[in-house]
Order: sequence, then structure tokens, then C-alpha cells
Amino acid sequence: MDPLPRALAAALVTLTVAGKAGDVLGVALVSGKWALALLALNANDLHCGLTAATVPPLPWFCVALARRLAEDPLFFYIGWTYRDQALALARSSTLWWGGGGGSISGSGGGSDDPAEPPAAAAAEADDAAADRTIARFRRAAHWAVVVEPGALVCVLAGASRMPPATFALLNVAGTAARLAAIRVLGVAFRAPLAVGLGWIATHRLPLLVIACAATAAGSAGLTAGLKRAWAVDGAASSADSSGVRRSDHDRKAAWQAPAAASAAAPTLSQQHRHQLEHQHFE
Repeated sequence: MDPLPRALAAALVTLTVAGKAGDVLGVALVSGKWALALLALNANDLHCGLTAATVPPLPWFCVALARRLAEDPLFFYIGWTYRDQALALARSSTLWWGGGGGSISGSGGGSDDPAEPPAAAAAEADDAAADRTIARFRRAAHWAVVVEPGALVCVLAGASRMPPATFALLNVAGTAARLAAIRVLGVAFRAPLAVGLGWIATHRLPLLVIACAATAAGSAGLTAGLKRAWAVDGAASSADSSGVRRSDHDRKAAWQAPAAASAAAPTLSQQHRHQLEHQHFE
């Protein structure tokens, strides 16, 4: 697996850490003058909804839109440029990956050749699952980018070669429409939101502990998914190398076969000539 460029990796790490910090500090920043800082860290639906009625519309919309769009082109670029690695990461998701068998951890698919190494058979099964993933995604790609342009959707949009201009247009339009709907709902339910913000301020400490625990659990799940993706890609790489070794062996055998046949031909001819001479003398 080729490593990502340092600038791209640093940007992803920075945005991920900022998002997790927003999850942890959300209960402390959601009310008062720090609401925009919370949106800059993590502008998820909950934070946008809670701050919709307390922050002026223009700064609220600009900060939330910029933060929500910050990661999407990065994941799209990863899917476009590092297609195999991106699909390896997508294997940790059950939303699009596989379907109908044929994954590295499932049954079905692959090759029926008993002489084929298990790793090579698993790689073939994963290739088939990748094709099904891309085909399934393409049937709903535009709606997926508009409705839920998360990391997985953006990666698959790049891997499926969606035109970048189309992706950008759908991504911006869908995100802006979603924020507009959240803003309208937030203003409409201003009174209940005020009650909820008051309750959060009263129970800030226990909520902070719960947020820390939930963020830690989510980070552990993400780490486990990344480890599975790296393991799957490593198995595929091993399968590719074993396939190269098998093909080299087959070519070597093919090269040696004509030589062996030509070496055996004089012996057969001599035996045939001796038989003819023996019959002649008789």
C-alpha cells in the first residue's frame, strides 16, 4: 500500500482530531460565545441544530458550510488517486461493500482451482466484491453525494470516477440545502432548544464524561476498521506476489518443455531406427 502524501495525511489527521475535539467539548462550547468555535471544530447535524437559533445566520452558515465541506474533496481525491487503497478502507463498512458473498472474510466467489493459493482466491473474491461495490454505488451515486456526503460516499465517488465538477456541484448544493433545512427547524423550535441548552449547561460535567467515553469508543471502532483494511490490503498484496511467483514458475515450465521434447526426440528416433534395422536383419 503506497503511503499518502504527507500534506494530505496531515490535513486528514488535523480535521479528524478537530472533529473528535468537537465531540468531546461540544457540551462546553455549544452555548454562548463559543458556538462558532464548536462549528469550526465539528459542524455535525447536532451541533448545527443546537446553535441554529443562537448564532446569527450568515456566520453560522459560512462556518458550518466550510467545515462540512473541508474533508469531502480530500476523501474524493483519495478514492480517485488511490483507488485500491480506498476500496480496502471501504471493506470495513457494511453499507456498500461486498453483497452476495465474495469478500475476503466471507464464502462464495473466488476461484475453484484447488491448486490456487488461498490468498490468491481471497484476492479474486475481493476484486469481485469491489466491482459489485462500484456498480451498486453508481446506481445511486448522485443521490448519495447530495443526501449523505460522508467519508465513505466521497471515497466511493472518487473510486467510481465521478466527474470532479459533478461531485463538487452535488456536494455543495446538497450540503447547503441540508444546512438551510437545519436552520429553519432550529429557528422554528427555538423555545425547546433553549430549554435543552439550559439543561446541558446544568449537567455539563456528567455530559462531558459521557462525551469523552463515546468519542473514545468511536475512535476505537475507527482504528479497528483501519487495521482490518490494512490487513485485507496486505493479504491482497501477498496474493499478487504469489500469483507472480506462480506465473514465473509456469513460464519456466513452458520454456523447459520444448527443450525436454527436443532432447527426447533423438532418443526416440534412434530407438525407431534400431527397431527397423532389427526387423531388416530378421
